[in-house]
Amino acid sequence: MVEEKDEETADAVMKLGERMKPVIESLLPEDEAGRAGTDQCLSRWVRANDLDVDAASKALMKYVNWYIEKPQYGVPEGVVSVAQGKGVDLVEKELATKKAFLIPEVKDAEGRPVILIQVRRHDPAAEGYDIDQLTLFAVQLIESAIAAMEAPVDTLCCVFDLREIGMANVDMKAVKRIMFLLQHMYPERLGRCWLLDAPTLFTACWAIISPMMKASTTRKIQFVSLANLTETFGEDSEVIKIVTENAAENGESQSEAPVIENAPEANAETDIADKPAEGYAAEKQPEANGAENEAVAAA
Repeated sequence: MVEEKDEETADAVMKLGERMKPVIESLLPEDEAGRAGTDQCLSRWVRANDLDVDAASKALMKYVNWYIEKPQYGVPEGVVSVAQGKGVDLVEKELATKKAFLIPEVKDAEGRPVILIQVRRHDPAAEGYDIDQLTLFAVQLIESAIAAMEAPVDTLCCVFDLREIGMANVDMKAVKRIMFLLQHMYPERLGRCWLLDAPTLFTACWAIISPMMKASTTRKIQFVSLANLTETFGEDSEVIKIVTENAAENGESQSEAPVIENAPEANAETDIADKPAEGYAAEKQPEANGAENEAVAAA
């Protein structure tokens, strides 16, 4: 059964390549064309679109148009300016908050680069906060993680540190933008996502967020405690060192961390959503403009 599906996938990848490689080579910058035109990369678009070559072609075309759009997200060169981890100077303000960063030279057990997001450091009411700047920052982080991947790994790992968050940190517009990026521009790039010590208030947020996701995405998300995360990465991991040092700075106690109600047990091997919401309605898609609106309309 698996072999049959593998053959079907390989056939779809070949057809997608025949159709889209000339487009990729003619429109994308040389370095990105080389990356986007590989069979490994094309297979992500095929898998994200359930082996439907027509749908994968349309989705990949939207990515190409999005990638080369100028200006975009408040910068003249758009996405190209932060491709493959470049453009740190363009997102310095966001980096300075330490709300999110790629942990240098750290990989999870499957060899994935790790991005740590400290949600309590995000303040959508802060002076000068701009959703386009945050979007560019998110692209820069994803691109940095991709640049840090070592073949055959082609997915990344995210750790969302949800301790000590309050309603002031909740930013649904930012959530929708990031979901748009991961599901439409970087499909199948998320390999694993850990939600650390989600507080009770996250229950309401999760009820809104989870139906927006595809089932293939929710399967990669798991709620964990610090003890579980330590078991996953190891006591000496840089991930755990950073998380525990930050907890000490904030006077937090692991035993005091509230746990989200109705969440799967931290060590559960089952999917986070055994019965994900059916469909992926346009009205539940991210608010955005340009290529994002096209993706929403086509969904």
